[in-house]
Amino acid sequence: MSYQLNDVNLTYNMEKGSGTAGCYMRHVIKKIALLLSIILLMVTVSPLTAHGEEQISDDELGLYIENEFKKTHIPAMSVEIVSATDVVFADTYGDCASLDSSFILGSISKSFTAVAIMQLVEQGKIDLSSPMADYLPKVSKDCKTTVKQLLNQTSGIKTYDTLENYTTSDAPDEWQYANVNYNLLGQIVENVSGIDYATYIETQIFAPLNMTHSFVSLEKAKAGGLIDGHRNYFGLMVKEEMKYPENTTSGWMTLPAAYIISTANDMGKYLQFYLNGGEGVLTSESIKSMHTDTVYAEEDYQYGFGWGVDNRGDVSILTHGGNVENYTTYMFILPERGLAAIVMFNACDYFVANGMAVQLPYNIAYKLMGTETKDIQATAYMQSHILINVVLLIILLTSILPLIRIKRWCAKSKEKVRVSSIIFAILIHAVLPTLILNLFTIQGIPMFVVYGFAPDVFIVQIISSVILYLVGVFKLIYCVYLQRKSVE
Repeated sequence: MSYQLNDVNLTYNMEKGSGTAGCYMRHVIKKIALLLSIILLMVTVSPLTAHGEEQISDDELGLYIENEFKKTHIPAMSVEIVSATDVVFADTYGDCASLDSSFILGSISKSFTAVAIMQLVEQGKIDLSSPMADYLPKVSKDCKTTVKQLLNQTSGIKTYDTLENYTTSDAPDEWQYANVNYNLLGQIVENVSGIDYATYIETQIFAPLNMTHSFVSLEKAKAGGLIDGHRNYFGLMVKEEMKYPENTTSGWMTLPAAYIISTANDMGKYLQFYLNGGEGVLTSESIKSMHTDTVYAEEDYQYGFGWGVDNRGDVSILTHGGNVENYTTYMFILPERGLAAIVMFNACDYFVANGMAVQLPYNIAYKLMGTETKDIQATAYMQSHILINVVLLIILLTSILPLIRIKRWCAKSKEKVRVSSIIFAILIHAVLPTLILNLFTIQGIPMFVVYGFAPDVFIVQIISSVILYLVGVFKLIYCVYLQRKSVE
C-alpha cells in the first residue's frame, strides 16, 4: 500500500486540431487512451473464479496456494499461517529455499513503527493527542498536527510528499496514505527514546519476540539470507537490487515507513505477538487501540495505527500490505478465527502481479474462513502484459516514425516550408513528447516513483520523448538552414 500508481488516470482530453496534424494527434492519443483503459480494466477487474470451501486440509491448502502462486509469475514466495500458540501452515515456493529467507517488508514496517510509538505512550513519554512539534525540534511550534494524526494518516500530508517538502493540516484531514507520516513517527521514536530507530527496533521488538532473522540493515540482511529482489520489465522479472535508505531524515520512503527486513518464521512470531495480546512487549489495550482507533479511509475500510480494517466480507480482516521497488508483502489477522498469516514475494510488478500478490493472501484468508475465494485468472498475467507492451510499443513507434521519415521530410521541406508543417512539427516534437514525459506527473505522481515501480514505462517515456525532442531540434535547425540559404 505504499504507492498509488494504480490511481493514475491516463485518459487525456485534447482540443480538436485542424488538418493533418490535428487528425494525426487525435488518432494517436485515442489509440493510447483506449488501450490504456482496457489494460487498467483488465488489471483491476480480471475475471475471477469463485469456490466455496467449508473446510480445507493442509495438503489441499498447500496445493491451492502453489497453483495460485504460479499464476503470478513471481520468482519466489514464502508463507506462514499461525495461531496464538502454533505454526498452522508454512511453506516456500519458487526460488525461496527457506522460511528463514528474508524479504524487505515494505509498508508492513509501519506497524513496527506504530508498536514503538505505543510502547513510548505506555511509558508516558508520548501523548497521542500532543502536537508532533513537541517531539520534533525542527518542526515549527505553530504546527498543531498530532502524533495520532500521523498514525491514522490524517495529517494532511500528501501521498508523494517527501521529508523535504511536506505540509500538514492543523485539524485532522481526510485520510490519505503517505509514507512521510511514518517517516516522522520514526524520528519521534528516535528523539523520545534517545537511540536511533534501527537500534530501538532491534532491542525493543526483535529481541523480546525472538525475531533472530530480522534486520534493519541491508548488509546484515544479505549476510543473514536476504533473497534477491526483482523488478518487472515488459513482463519479465529481472533480478535487481535497489538503493536502501541510509537515514531517517530525508526522502520519500525511509526505514520506519518501508524498509524493515524479516522472514516468514519471524513474522509468524510477530503476528503471534498480536494474537497473544502483547507478550509483555505491549499491553493488550494498546494493541486494541492500534486496531480499533480507526478513521474512515474508503467504503468498508478503516485505517488504524499501521493496520487497516477490511469490513467488506462477513468477517473483519486486519490487514496491511507492503511494497518497495523489488519486494511485495502482505499480512492479515482473522480475529474471530484466532489466525494470522504473512505472505512475502521477492518482486514488484506494480500494474499486474502486485494485484495478484494482494488477491492471493485474501484467497488464503477466505480459505481459512471457509468462504468463497476469488481465484486469479490463469492467463491474466500474460494478457495484461501483452496489452501493456502493445501500448508501450505504440508510444515508442509513434516517436520513431518521424525519425524514420526524416529523409522524406527534408526533401519536402526543400520545396517549401508550409505553415501547416510548422504547426504539425510543434505538435509532434513539442506537445507530444511533453505529454508522454508527463503521463504520470500531471496526475501528481513524481518521475522517481514511476522509475522505481514501473521501470519499463519510465524507459519508454524517456526514450520516446528524447527521440521526438531531438528530431524536432534537427528539423528546426534544418528549417533555419533552408531559410538562410534561400536568402543567400
